[in-house]
Amino acid sequence: MKLFTENIYYHADIHQNHFDLPYLVMFHGFMGTGHVFDHLIPKLKKFCNPVTIDLAGHGQSGGSLEPERYNTEKLIADLASIFNRFRFSEMILYGYSMGGRLALQFALTHTDLLHSLILESTTAGIPEADLRSERRNQDQQRAKQIENDYLGFLNRWMQKPLFTAAKSKTKLQKTYRHEM
Repeated sequence: MKLFTENIYYHADIHQNHFDLPYLVMFHGFMGTGHVFDHLIPKLKKFCNPVTIDLAGHGQSGGSLEPERYNTEKLIADLASIFNRFRFSEMILYGYSMGGRLALQFALTHTDLLHSLILESTTAGIPEADLRSERRNQDQQRAKQIENDYLGFLNRWMQKPLFTAAKSKTKLQKTYRHEM
């Protein structure tokens, strides 16, 4: 389903809708989509209603040419608008990596919408100013690499241990390459 907010549309899948079960909303990490959770959905359906969302600029969700639209505050406002429309009675928010940081920020500002929070492989951010600056520079370099040579960047990204050590290495790489 497509949900519009502030000139960006978000793609979401509600994989099951049993009103007696809680809703587990899942945020993916950088370069991912909701499809990275596909292998978990059948098992999750036994005890919750899984919901996957492609975050702004990822997968089937739209993006923006305005860099400020990717500020955490704006993304959180977008997601709050979406969740208010869903009106889930009991919502658990799960975030992995980049999605975990966004989930944490969301939880801190919208406690009224959540029942609980699950974070995996994420941090609250980098507290040291010099390390934060270094990371910002690294992210800017990555952004330029993506703009100039997306496939080259993707091939280098796929060499990270997450993808090379995985049991289902080929399937996971295809998911991140969006070759479903």
